[in-house]
Order: sequence, then C-alpha cells, then structure tokens
Amino acid sequence: MPSTTVLLILLTAISYVNARCGMTDLPPTVLRQVESSFQSFHTANFASFSSLAAPTIPTWVHIVTDGSRGSVSDSQVQQQIQVLNQDYQGKFQFTLAGTTRQQNSAWFNGSPGSQGYNSMKASLRKGGPETLNIYSSNPGSGLLGIATFPSSYGSSPKDDGVVISFGTFPGGSSPNYNLGKTATHEVGHWLGLYHTFQGGCSETAGDYVMDTPAESSPASGCPTNRDTCPGGGPDPVHNYMDYSIDSCLSEFTAGQFARMQSQYAMYRNQGTTAPQVPPPPPPPSKPRTTTKKVTPKPKPTGGSTGGGSPGGTVGGACGAFGSSQCLAGTMYVCGGAAPYTWQVWYKGC
Repeated sequence: MPSTTVLLILLTAISYVNARCGMTDLPPTVLRQVESSFQSFHTANFASFSSLAAPTIPTWVHIVTDGSRGSVSDSQVQQQIQVLNQDYQGKFQFTLAGTTRQQNSAWFNGSPGSQGYNSMKASLRKGGPETLNIYSSNPGSGLLGIATFPSSYGSSPKDDGVVISFGTFPGGSSPNYNLGKTATHEVGHWLGLYHTFQGGCSETAGDYVMDTPAESSPASGCPTNRDTCPGGGPDPVHNYMDYSIDSCLSEFTAGQFARMQSQYAMYRNQGTTAPQVPPPPPPPSKPRTTTKKVTPKPKPTGGSTGGGSPGGTVGGACGAFGSSQCLAGTMYVCGGAAPYTWQVWYKGC
C-alpha cells in the first residue's frame, strides 16, 4: 500500500440528541483497497464456509478496577456471554474461556492510546486472532466501548479486542446502556461490521451490507419510523450497529451475518493480513464541529451477490465508495502513513 496520510473522521458525541458514539472512517482510496481484498475473498469462498457449523469463539473477560470502582460480578460476566449468544443467533458461539481480575488505577482509567491503556492490553491479552478479549474498565470521556477491526490483527495483535465501560454489563450502572448491548455492538466491529449510517445517504456502498437501509446520521433514543434517507426504507434504529439505547436494539440482518462470517474466515480463522490503517490519537477535549449539506442518494441495487448468498459481493458502484461528506458533530484528525491499523472508537454520553 502506498504511503498515504490518512484523514481519520472521528464522530464525537457532543450531546445525547446528536450521537451516542463515534468511529474512525477511511478516505476513499484506502477503503477501496481494503474492501477490494475482502470482497474478492468473499466471492471466492463464501459458498464453501457459509454452510459450515457456527464458529466457536473463545472469550476472555478482563475485569480491571481501581480498588473502589469497576467491580463486575461473575454472574454479570456469564450474563454478558449469554447476551452475545442470544444476539448472534447461533451464527457465532461465544464460550467463556476465563475471567481475569486486576486492580490497577492506571489501567482502569486509561484512555485510548494512553500508556495505561496500551499496557493493559499488552499485559492481559490472550490467544490469537480467533480469541475475543473483552476488557472492562473506565476508558473515560464518556466512552462506552472501543473495538478493533479484524484486518488490524496482522499489524497490531496486542491491540486486538474490545474495551467496554464496566457499567454496560447486564445490570450495570450505565442508564439506558446496561443490557449488554455495548458488547454486542463492539463485537460486531471486531467481526468486521461498519456502522449502519456509514456513508450517510450520499454514498453508494454505505456499510457494505445491502439489506441495511441507508441512514444519514446515528440514531439516539429509540426513534421508531425515523427515515433520514428517502427511498431506502425506515432507518435501521433497531440494528445493533446503530446508536439507539440498549432496549431499542434487537437485530442483525442476514447480510450483516454473511459479512461477519466472511470477515471471520478471512482474518480470524486464517489469520490473513490485509491493508491496514493507523490507530487514531485520543480525542481532544474540545472537538471542532462542522456541517456540510448532504444530497440523499439510495444504496445501489445492482451487482453480483456472490452466487445468491445474502450479503454477497456488490459490484460496480461499491468500488467508488468513500466517506467524503461532513456531518454535524464531525471532527477531523490527521493520521500517519503506512503500515496501517484499524480501530473503532465507541462513545456514549
């Protein structure tokens, strides 16, 4: 991959009304290269592994406290595993490989990219690309959770995994976000999903899943019948990859499951490396916002569907995808050059 300065778009939750969380986004040229490699793999292999038994994902849960805050019971850990298995509907099976408990204030309060945060992951992570590591801490700045994409494992194996705020476990202390759905959302990223509103209305590929309606911006609360992109159907506010409150989230689509199966097979079952992007720096305390008019445009309906399998490769317009528009609450941060690493930031308020 050519050495390129990457513009990372970090959507920051500036209020509950505007957004629940944020994510990094890729420039069109980088995203096209990453998706091109994956779509080629998906087309060639989906039929061979889509009928196989659901992958069993060994899951380590690391509970980090500062001595007075951060406690999560064994019962809550078991309930979180149950929520994951329920939400992933048998397409993936999560088994608790073990639970570790650490008292370390620097780790507990470590924000993304900080020494404490990096040390926590480097010290606690277990297993290879097929092993899910969930870290429970207090990442700060209103963050509910953070995840890495499958394609980043090759360049940053110790960074791989999901970090969630301790209050988001089932029965936790985070109002509206204590049913365990933060982990469901972040594991979706860990298995290769984008947010449902990626690309907004104006992009042709959006989240690279054809059965999720286009959405111009993140949902908040539970706005049933919300429709921000005319012509594509109501917004997927009940989808785990949107930002609605936990009680509103209830579904993945067939296309999302197909994408996750392919991403798992390419990056986690085989450990395949692919084009990477650099991790973003910690979010600044005073984000700069800007707005730009977005012209609605529905998702494409054409293209090959990988032999009729749901969520198969989309041809044509997908190759032109790129997130170039601005949204209210968007902040721009400059990244570095190759090699790259993907990381998602999940921010709540």
